Amino acid sequence: MTVGTLRLFLGFPLTNFINEIEQVLAVLRPGLDGVKWVLPEQYHMTIHFFGDIPVSEVEIIDKGLRPLFDKIPPPSIRLTGIGAFPNMRRPNVLWLGVEEPRGTLQEIVLRVRQAVSQLGYPVEDGRAFTSHVTLGRIKNISRQDKIETMLTGRPLPLPTSLKPLKKMVLFKSELQPSRAIYEALKEYPMAAID
Repeated sequence: MTVGTLRLFLGFPLTNFINEIEQVLAVLRPGLDGVKWVLPEQYHMTIHFFGDIPVSEVEIIDKGLRPLFDKIPPPSIRLTGIGAFPNMRRPNVLWLGVEEPRGTLQEIVLRVRQAVSQLGYPVEDGRAFTSHVTLGRIKNISRQDKIETMLTGRPLPLPTSLKPLKKMVLFKSELQPSRAIYEALKEYPMAAID
């Protein structure tokens, strides 16, 4: 991050899934000592990553995003299974998959990409959206060759029950030596359900 910029992303906070995620991690953590785990209060699902943005443009982004969400009902999601980027054989990032049966999440991603593009920021139009929750980043696993077996060979308490995501948040991300710290800058409530 350069002076006068903020590292921004738009996402759903997942505070209503902390207990379920922690139950999964209670099974996964043993034997995975080289992982930098995400703090529970920081669990989220990223919808769009802006990158480093001048501080002066935060209000412009806010005005462009605010009208998007008041007419969209909250998506209801469940956490489904363990995955890794780039893949399970050579993982750098561990994540939980997200399922949203109604298609609302894809509609939100499409609307966000359109709004972000209209504001003049780059979007990943050709890339499919992979809904996930980052659990941790692998820094050093002593048995890298066995990690796929370790991850897939343990029964996990998944899938979880469906829960609504009631607000979207524009987050600031500060990269620290030990982990990234996220701070909510703007909140966007989803439409109320009658």
